[in-house]
Amino acid sequence: MRKYIILLFFSLFSLSSVAQSQKWYNEGCRFYSQGDTLQAFNLWIKAAEKGHAKAQQAVAAQYVYGTAVKADTLEAFRWMMKSAQSNNTVAQAIVGNMYAKGEGVEKDSTEAVRWWSEAAKNGNAQSQLYLGNLYYKGSIVPQNYEIALYWYKKAAGHGLVPAQFNLGLMYYRGEGTEDGEKDISNAYQWMMNAALRDHKVAQYYIACMYYDGEGVSQDLSAAFDWCEKSAKQGYARAQKFLSQMYMKGDAVAKNPEMSDYWLEQYNKNVNKQDNNNNPK
Repeated sequence: MRKYIILLFFSLFSLSSVAQSQKWYNEGCRFYSQGDTLQAFNLWIKAAEKGHAKAQQAVAAQYVYGTAVKADTLEAFRWMMKSAQSNNTVAQAIVGNMYAKGEGVEKDSTEAVRWWSEAAKNGNAQSQLYLGNLYYKGSIVPQNYEIALYWYKKAAGHGLVPAQFNLGLMYYRGEGTEDGEKDISNAYQWMMNAALRDHKVAQYYIACMYYDGEGVSQDLSAAFDWCEKSAKQGYARAQKFLSQMYMKGDAVAKNPEMSDYWLEQYNKNVNKQDNNNNPK
């Protein structure tokens, strides 16, 4: 009985400590929103010292930017690592970044990938996207399209637009798929998700798919509309395609002046852009 009472006491004490830390963190956020960064920092450091993961991240950020305290990358890394070790996925991703850049710690690509992987496994969408990019390009890690596709799927499922486009592009090219064949149905689905959220390159690909009837019934009017959306956002390949549609009269009345206008826009932009359309 006595042992039970002691355990109950420590459990209640622990809960009380957690509640107090959360209160300090919340009050710190309130002061920060009001522009009082020093008072915010003083509250956050109290919560951080009690093990509050988000407070530890907030303290680290203050040392990064030097707002409430003098900038100190070593202290920033120390507090960010504490937060990461408390399973804060955002902090885990940032620790990966700090290892990659050598900020507050010796540069270490292996540790960077380890922490990005930890964050990704714990559901951090940005880390999932970043791992997809690393495995796609073969930078830091060996190139592996299957693993790249896996992480793009995870990030795309969280609604990350670049991941949705990258995933669609891999399906479109048949990269990382089980049989190495194109999967136009999935390519269209993920490209459309990105296009609807104003990803200009995805809009261009959707235009091409409607124009060629690839993965969807041919629809020149839809092709024109999506191509125009992409072109108006400054995507060079769409501008050239739109120029050609005006010249041929595809889904729109022939208009040499508009054709010349979009060709001129293409010539202005073509050398400024990466037109390989590789996942980024």
